[in-house]
Amino acid sequence: DPAYKFTAPADGQFRVSLRDRFGASRGSPSLQYRLTLRREQPDFRVVIVTDSPAPANQKIPQTWANGLRRGDQSSLYALVLRQDGFEGDVDVVAEGLPPGVTCRDVSIGTKPSQGLLVFESAEDAPAWAGTIKVVGKAKISDPTAVATLVKATAAIKPAQDAVTAATNALTKPAADLKAAEDALAAAKTELAAKTDDEALKKKVADAEAKVATAKSANDTAVAAKANADKQLVDAQAAVTAAEAAKIAATKEVAHEARYATIAWNGAANTPGKPRLQQGLELSVIAENAPFEVKTDVHRVIANHGRQILVPVKAIRREGFDADIAMTFVGQPQNVQIENKPIKKGTAEEIYRVFVPPNAPVGTYVMHMAAQAQVSYRRNPQKADELKTEFDAADKAANEAVEQQKASVAKRDEATKQATAAADELKKATDAKAAADKVLTDAQAAEKAATEAVTKAGEDANAKAEAEKKLTDAQAATKAATDAVASAEKSRVDAEAKSKAAAEA
Repeated sequence: DPAYKFTAPADGQFRVSLRDRFGASRGSPSLQYRLTLRREQPDFRVVIVTDSPAPANQKIPQTWANGLRRGDQSSLYALVLRQDGFEGDVDVVAEGLPPGVTCRDVSIGTKPSQGLLVFESAEDAPAWAGTIKVVGKAKISDPTAVATLVKATAAIKPAQDAVTAATNALTKPAADLKAAEDALAAAKTELAAKTDDEALKKKVADAEAKVATAKSANDTAVAAKANADKQLVDAQAAVTAAEAAKIAATKEVAHEARYATIAWNGAANTPGKPRLQQGLELSVIAENAPFEVKTDVHRVIANHGRQILVPVKAIRREGFDADIAMTFVGQPQNVQIENKPIKKGTAEEIYRVFVPPNAPVGTYVMHMAAQAQVSYRRNPQKADELKTEFDAADKAANEAVEQQKASVAKRDEATKQATAAADELKKATDAKAAADKVLTDAQAAEKAATEAVTKAGEDANAKAEAEKKLTDAQAATKAATDAVASAEKSRVDAEAKSKAAAEA
């Protein structure tokens, strides 16, 4: 939204006019405007964003996450958005960090109003994932108190000039007074030698008149000088009071940062699209970084013409021992820096930063970027865990296949046994049916033989023959009954066996 700072030249009434420059082509009653008039409220906000993950020579960006390996560094940009002329430094601090992770706070000035937060994990940092917080802190002065101090400070120079002018103006009256007093003393000396000389008496009187005139002029100049001195003292006292009032009215303000991601477009010269997000996530994975560069230099206050030496240590791991390219980023204009690699086999290098007389004054956030080619195996611990899980799953699958084979063989055997049992049951059932028929026939023959014995009556031969047939029929019935019982037992056994085979 457009904003404008208006300073009234004097007390009075002022009219504010608002118009749409393109109203002739798109004017509509539905287009509403909101106008806010308020006093200045100096303030700030901090926005945390990720840098572009794509190297400068690539047009296709990669995905990027705020993650750390063990013994690693990761960075985020902190942008300070300033309101109503606030130009103070903003201290940006990361809070809620997990064990083994640190982040040095940075002080961000006005030009540029941004800096880099560098997160660093220890070599023994435990794996972690969660939400952290970034807070911006600053001291903000009251605009009225600042204006009073500016006005009071502006009065110092005129007061000093007035003292200088009064001091210069006092020189001639003082010299004139001294000359008049010297002339009076000389005239009195002459008169003392000739007390009756009227001309000398007149000369003394004229000299006394000149002394009186010179003294009056000198007193006026002395009074003017005293007044100028008082005005300067009052102006200095006003500055002291204004400074105290400004300090008393200064507020310590803290704002949690807003967090954003950027959808980077792969096309050249095409800006990314920022997106606000709910929180700031950080993760630490149980994987060692192949190398790490560190320095103990954090905050430096430098004068023009000063040289700063920055010792940098290189920690190499996982068999890495190649050159590490080092580049300064964020240095002020005209500051001379020294970009050189940390050579293979070298554990430490010293870098020179020179602040020339034409370097702009301000608060800056500088950092060094390290880059090297490494043999990389992504998340080896997770890969090992997945391999272990795969081997276990493969073993379980093989065992399952063997179990399936055994189950199939067992099923086939059970099917075979069930088929055999069913066949045996059918045979037993058929045998039982045949035995039942034989028994029925034998019982019918026995009944017929019994009737024949009865009909034979007293005929001995017929009766003997009939009784023999009855005996044979009874024997056949008994044999058939035994055969039926045996067949029934065989059928019951076969049925039980068939049922057991079917259930198996």
